[in-house]
Amino acid sequence: MRILYVVEYFPPHIGGAETLFGNAVAELVRRGHEVTVITIDTAERAPRRQVWHGADVIRIPVPHRIDRYVFMFRALPAVLRHARKVDLIHTSIFTPAIPSWIASRVFRKPAVITVHDLFLETWDHFPGTNRMSIAGHRLFEKLVMRLPFAQYLPDSRYTAERSIRLNDRSADTSVVYPPLDYTFWRPGYSPRPLRQQLQLSAATFVYLYYGRPGITKGVEYLVEAAEIVRREVPNSRLVMLLSKEPVVRRRRVLKQIEGAKLQDHIIVLPSQPGAELPSYLFAADCVVVPSISEGFGYSAVEAATIGCHVVATTGHAVEEVLAGHATFVPPSDPTALADAIVRVANGLPKPPTVPMRFTTEAHVDALEEIYQRVVRAPVDAK
Repeated sequence: MRILYVVEYFPPHIGGAETLFGNAVAELVRRGHEVTVITIDTAERAPRRQVWHGADVIRIPVPHRIDRYVFMFRALPAVLRHARKVDLIHTSIFTPAIPSWIASRVFRKPAVITVHDLFLETWDHFPGTNRMSIAGHRLFEKLVMRLPFAQYLPDSRYTAERSIRLNDRSADTSVVYPPLDYTFWRPGYSPRPLRQQLQLSAATFVYLYYGRPGITKGVEYLVEAAEIVRREVPNSRLVMLLSKEPVVRRRRVLKQIEGAKLQDHIIVLPSQPGAELPSYLFAADCVVVPSISEGFGYSAVEAATIGCHVVATTGHAVEEVLAGHATFVPPSDPTALADAIVRVANGLPKPPTVPMRFTTEAHVDALEEIYQRVVRAPVDAK
């Protein structure tokens, strides 16, 4: 088939959605499909147009701070130009859905949408968001989910339930778990000499966070928890491999650390290249995933898969995909989070390593079956 992907972010940009789409696109090309990707031209300065693992990738230049919102409009001409030639459009929530749906209607091509996460009432629990922003994003979320796509592809059963709450389209909803690269995320890596690198004693208890400081990630609650951990476990440090994006949220977290006078306890490092990441995770005594909401939870699954002790939160998809393989606490609760970290420091046994479950082959098998089904069906003319 000829498939057009329209997504906000794509490799080399780092993130869970990027991992999902990068793995899927590479495997689809390997299986003989012709894939074009239209995405945002991100700060990594990748070529505006390149062949990536056999796929034609087109990056649309947009203003940096408001990239995903401008992309919704600026990508439309390219999406219309390429949609004419394909059998199917595959997009994702949120902003890419709009140009994809328009192109689908114009050329009567089936379109499917990957639903990473839906926040619904959770919008009210995100720190640092104002009422107007919450109201606008909540309205946009409802609008996108009520567009008549041929199939909605949530990343988990948790997200599927929330999807159906918004559009009542259970017959057109298929859970497709994201893939993990098990040739990379596997036990057996050697821990880096992190304590030596940071001039810490060999006995220092190290707990680690890695990823973006986005509104869903709960990093602010982890900083609050760190105040308690420092008091309860004096010989401990929180190491944060903190992405530079989003800039405003990162700045907010750094200001919070400074305001709480935690600079001696929290060590903030830049995000690390993928090849270096497992050695950092193995060097820590536990990996903390304090998310308020996750549609799947790549960081938690990656860390648990290679054998790290993961402390994560309940109430979203991580509880589903890592059941029995992590230490769980309620979300948005710094006291409970700190208590779990302190219990790990005091010798709480590590849950068993998560078994291999989310393969690229299974993910693309599911996609191909869905693609074939929607291409054969008449396009909804609503």
